Amino acid sequence: MNNQLKIPGMDRVMETNAAVSVLSSRNNPNPGFSKMDKKYCRACGEELKRKELNTGNMETPKQFSKRDYCNRSCKQDAMKIKYRVGQILGNNGIIFLHETDPYIWRQNKVRRAEFKCICGKIFVSYINKIKMNRVKSCGCLPAERGRKMCYKHGLAYDELWKKWCIIKQRLFNPNNIGYKYYGGRGIGMYEPWINNAKLFIEYCKTLDGHDNKELTIDRINNNGNYEPGNIRFTTHSIQTRNRRMKKNISGFIGVNPIKNGRWKASISCDYKEKVIYRGESKIIAAIQRDEYIIDNNLQGYILNFLSRK
Repeated sequence: MNNQLKIPGMDRVMETNAAVSVLSSRNNPNPGFSKMDKKYCRACGEELKRKELNTGNMETPKQFSKRDYCNRSCKQDAMKIKYRVGQILGNNGIIFLHETDPYIWRQNKVRRAEFKCICGKIFVSYINKIKMNRVKSCGCLPAERGRKMCYKHGLAYDELWKKWCIIKQRLFNPNNIGYKYYGGRGIGMYEPWINNAKLFIEYCKTLDGHDNKELTIDRINNNGNYEPGNIRFTTHSIQTRNRRMKKNISGFIGVNPIKNGRWKASISCDYKEKVIYRGESKIIAAIQRDEYIIDNNLQGYILNFLSRK
């Protein structure tokens, strides 16, 4: 038994409403949306339209009412924070100049910009890292921190400091290859210079030729110490003339034995041997050598007897 209440004329009303709904759906391409419900994108200003969802269905009126932007890029542009030229970001005094192309990572755009470091250098970095103080400079701060940690005297790039180190190794390090020719035979150093390189460098800068890279430090008296008054800057050729006697049975510099018990006096000049005397007396040979050096004003040679005027 059907207990539903029937109202006279109700069937005709329902049929009329159905016909009206059909007509309205034909005239409105977006069913459920009135013609007056127009929305515009907050970023670009274009009119919003229904879009198809990932499920294949069209956007519902409720979903459409909650949407304020055309797409994701418009939404990101609207949410961007605007920075002005000259604005300081972070806590390290880094100045914003202008925004550059973003870095794309997994379909996301990471904002980048040009900045001016506290040292004056211009560099490109991520804006969020500058604001969060993860990037504190263009790279100058770690370098400056490393220099301060390794700083002792500031002479590491001074050529005279390097020469001072080499001299000390020859004089005081028995494992050095040249120790037997220097410290091993009693050559020393002026005591204030041993632990103070600055005093040694200051004295060397008062000598002629200290800034000439072709000249090296030489001791005037080959058997003397490294001390004030006994060092100079000379060429390599002059240093070779200022050598001590090695395996010389005559006892005089530049005098060597030859056949039949005779002696010769010679000097080395411009990589050539110049014989000055051949005779029976080694003393006369030494004197002849000294006179030849003085008469020709040759520099860098050690004399046996005579002295320069």
